[in-house]
Amino acid sequence: MQIKTKLTKAKDFVKKSVLYVALASTLITGSACAPTRGLITESNFKREPTYLNSPDNIKGNEPRRITQKDTPYNLERVVINGHDLYVEKNHKKQEGETDFYFIRFQDHVKELDANWKRIDTTAETLYIPTKVYITDKVTNTVSLAKKITYTTEGQFAKRAEITKYNVENIETGIIKETQEDTRHKEGTQKIAGYEWHVPRVEKDKMSEKALPFYMMEVRDSKKYINANGEISLSSDFGFYRPVAVTRTSYDARGPSSPPSLLPSKTGETSSISP
Repeated sequence: MQIKTKLTKAKDFVKKSVLYVALASTLITGSACAPTRGLITESNFKREPTYLNSPDNIKGNEPRRITQKDTPYNLERVVINGHDLYVEKNHKKQEGETDFYFIRFQDHVKELDANWKRIDTTAETLYIPTKVYITDKVTNTVSLAKKITYTTEGQFAKRAEITKYNVENIETGIIKETQEDTRHKEGTQKIAGYEWHVPRVEKDKMSEKALPFYMMEVRDSKKYINANGEISLSSDFGFYRPVAVTRTSYDARGPSSPPSLLPSKTGETSSISP
């Protein structure tokens, strides 16, 4: 009996030893559930990674955006007789022209150059204020126009308010008159440092080849108001009208391009070919 009991205990000890060895082996391999038989498709093998070079791939890319805040600027326009206009320097001034020209807002293109930090305004058609000439129909001679009369009809018409008294039945008396008895108001525009009268062009002289207003410097002008309230301006230095000039023609100008006197159908003559 004692011998049998000792054999039984020995067998139990061997079984426990085998179980401990198997358990230790399982823990060492790191897989408590690894199959011990059948088809095996997964491996616990750990390979050191091989890092690949990418010499042709360009990195450092990112999405960005450009808005109007990236190129701030400050331009100015004038409004004359219902026309919205840019005023630009006339770098290729010819005889009889002002130092500036106009570009209509509806025609303009802005050129924004961030590299040179500048903005330019351009258009296919420029309007250059040009001296106005008249042709004598009898002698066919050309002379500088010196007088303008404000139109009294239509848009931007002007007429002074004249105080009148009924003196038909007055035998004798005195009428004292001040500036308030000849009330009038004409809009002027300061451009390029000078103030200008800008009377509307007469209806029969409207043209697609020029803007519909004249320009006379205030400092050189005289004003005339007749009994009917008609207002006229005159200047010994004449006056101007913005004449259409194509961008191509303007760019082709040389530094000393001679002016020409070409009579128009309306009896006016411009010192530049339209």
